[in-house]
Amino acid sequence: MVKASRHSCHFHESDTVRAMRTKKFGSGRRREKWPDHRLIENHARIDALALARDGALVAGVVTTLRWTNGLTAMIRAEPTRMIIETSDRQQTVALDPKRCGFLVRAGMLCPACSRRCVHLIENGGIFSCRLCCGLDHSSRHRHRDRWAAIARIAKLRQKLGADVSPLSPLPPRPRHNTAFMRYDRLVGEIERQEAILIGRGSQWTKS
Repeated sequence: MVKASRHSCHFHESDTVRAMRTKKFGSGRRREKWPDHRLIENHARIDALALARDGALVAGVVTTLRWTNGLTAMIRAEPTRMIIETSDRQQTVALDPKRCGFLVRAGMLCPACSRRCVHLIENGGIFSCRLCCGLDHSSRHRHRDRWAAIARIAKLRQKLGADVSPLSPLPPRPRHNTAFMRYDRLVGEIERQEAILIGRGSQWTKS
């Protein structure tokens, strides 16, 4: 008969494993606020679709663009490229139209990375794509809780069979005991979420 021998095994936790085991959820570092000067909406932007719609990408056409921040640029279109001239520099941008069925969708190649894009954004006097500029849309960093509240309100209102628009009238309270308990719970949550919109300065109005 073979006897099984039992060996004691000692496991020593490393500092990293111990930290992961004892770390609580939500104790991570808070995301820093995205600064205003890195929002796309605060920079001049060239839209290839808008230029094509206005005929500004036809060879030989010269277009002057002015933005609210005081920047002015002159765009001179050529057969395969366009020249962007500002007060202190000149850039050459290759055009990259793309056929979509029977239509042709205008596009450009970023002067910095050659990636196809529709918008070129000014940053430091140079026009390039969003990734090269290191910019982002304000919708991804501002009022995100407001949009989440709008989605929750629409979902709660659907459960009541009401209009999903915030602040719109709600159906009357049912008379059955179990039904009005559910109604009161949903209405209370709807009012709480709509209060978030009002507190955040929402411009929702009901016509």
